[in-house]
Amino acid sequence: MQRGNLIGLYGGPINSFNPLTAVQGFQAHFFQCVLPPLIQQNVPKTGFVPIMAESWEVSDDATQYTFHIHPGAKWHDGTDFTAEDVVYTYE
Repeated sequence: MQRGNLIGLYGGPINSFNPLTAVQGFQAHFFQCVLPPLIQQNVPKTGFVPIMAESWEVSDDATQYTFHIHPGAKWHDGTDFTAEDVVYTYE
């Protein structure tokens, strides 16, 4: 793995580097490039596929989702990706 710069050209400013507040299309695209999601919708939009999550369960009343992260998942700098990282993002 080589370290370097990520340079992007978009049609406007990025107002926030918080992926939870990315409201404009180019902001969402930027975060998709650098912050992979736990899951994402599949191409025919009939369900979801795992990305950073290996699997997930939904409670019977659909109020709790439990995600199991891929073993060995890493951040770009080589540190482990953990459930605590997900919690930190939301808090």
